[in-house]
Amino acid sequence: MHKILIFIVCIGMLSCKQNASNQINNQTWEYTVKNNHAILDQQCQPILFQYQELLKALKSKDTSYLKLVTTNTIQLTDSLSQLKFPIDTITQKIWLDGVGNINAELKGMVINNELISWDEIKMSINMYGLQILNLLGQIGYKQHTIYIFNADSRELEDGYFWLSFQKNSKNPFVSEKSENATAIAILQEAIK
Repeated sequence: MHKILIFIVCIGMLSCKQNASNQINNQTWEYTVKNNHAILDQQCQPILFQYQELLKALKSKDTSYLKLVTTNTIQLTDSLSQLKFPIDTITQKIWLDGVGNINAELKGMVINNELISWDEIKMSINMYGLQILNLLGQIGYKQHTIYIFNADSRELEDGYFWLSFQKNSKNPFVSEKSENATAIAILQEAIK
């Protein structure tokens, strides 16, 4: 009887260990080198600039600037989705889907020309960053190194993610003084 009990406990421990290791390797993004095109890297620059401006507005809790940057970025992504590039159709579709997802996240943040609640704004900016991260990874962006950050949150199980061109960054999701955070990953190292 004891041998069977020990056997069951061992199997249970092994299954728990395997499940935990699967969760660690599960990433939200992948980097696909083969899809890189210099023209798409160039088109991402204004999106990344607007994203950094949105993080500044979030950090300072400046709702008027947040609304302005969000509206400008919606217009920018509308324009970028109309451009045709001399690239293969699969990569063009990846680009259009990615820009469309970014646009949808931003439109969700500004409903009827009014910002949603502050907690929902933080969630939307987190999702907006993840959409950018996904797009950059899928198109194989390599013009600048993209550092990925993550901070714990009571609201989100996975915490808040944000991107930067620098290895150290302050948490934009916390308005009070925050210490420098160190990047948890580099986009270009998550190669598929």
